[in-house]
Amino acid sequence: MGKYSIQPVPFRTDAQDVVRDTTPDISAWQRRQLNTCMRSYEFESQAAAAPITPEKARMAALKKQKDVAAMALSAERKRQTIARAQKQIAKASAAK
Repeated sequence: MGKYSIQPVPFRTDAQDVVRDTTPDISAWQRRQLNTCMRSYEFESQAAAAPITPEKARMAALKKQKDVAAMALSAERKRQTIARAQKQIAKASAAK
């Protein structure tokens, strides 16, 4: 190593003690390699996504519309079922 080369310095933090206590199923080597100082932006993908073609964008939009329509239909059916049940309850309580 030269005069100005950087030497790796081992260090220990309190966060490593927490990792050791809460994760008994990983090995000591894995605990040392675990990065406890990552920021949220480091989890995002570093590679830029390629732009999609207009045809693929249209297909994706139609699929999303289909899913939204299916959820809306399901919600409406549930709402109508609840409304019918509430009418039956009101009719039964009025008959008493």
